[in-house]
Amino acid sequence: MMLPARAHILMFCCAALTVAGAMFAQPCRGQVVSPGTLVSGAKEFDGKEVVVEGEVIGDVMVRGPYAWVNVLDAGVAIGAWVPVAQTRDIVATGSYRAQGDRVRIAGVFHRVCPEHGGDMDIHAQACTKVAAGAARRRAVDQEKKKLALRLSGIVVLLWIFSRLKNR
Repeated sequence: MMLPARAHILMFCCAALTVAGAMFAQPCRGQVVSPGTLVSGAKEFDGKEVVVEGEVIGDVMVRGPYAWVNVLDAGVAIGAWVPVAQTRDIVATGSYRAQGDRVRIAGVFHRVCPEHGGDMDIHAQACTKVAAGAARRRAVDQEKKKLALRLSGIVVLLWIFSRLKNR
């Protein structure tokens, strides 16, 4: 059965709108965006409300009624200017020995923040803890341990020889 010309035109228009919508889609208010996406698309997100989720790293740095909270996800971190009262639940911060609490921060993204010397940041309106952090257990690589012991032995022998030579 052959479709009328109107049906073909309607199907073409629907397909074109679907493709155009996918190409030019912007994150909606409340949709989680990664710090990497914010950094790479800074012009698009400048001045817009965003939601970022990630691990709290470093220290929570209190500055009067606000605090700096650095959030890391997929190797990219971004600073958030958060009201101190909303940081009270943050207990663990990420480091080599610990995984930090996971938080979700909603706020306005600034590509060049005039309040903070041109830094890229998020002025948070809400900060909620999503998951608690934990200690990291890192196993020592036995091959590296053996190599370190051998090299230490060589250094000690060289030191002894240099002491004997100087006598």
